[in-house]
Amino acid sequence: MQAHTGGKWQVHLGAPEKNPIMPDLLLIDSERGRCLEVELKVKGGRLSPDQNAMVFRGEWAVAWTLGAFQTKGGEG
Repeated sequence: MQAHTGGKWQVHLGAPEKNPIMPDLLLIDSERGRCLEVELKVKGGRLSPDQNAMVFRGEWAVAWTLGAFQTKGGEG
């Protein structure tokens, strides 16, 4: 699923598990040339080793809760 508003894109990948370096959500701001890759996790969820490596390297943010994502950009 994707949505576009004024140069900003939101892309939710429905089944990224076949590609370990694709997160669940891409937030793209084409006007500023920025992209935020976010892995969505539910309470009690765990990162796979590949996902953990992407977060550790600073490539992805993790959204453990909606509130943490809104206030800190994902970490929480």
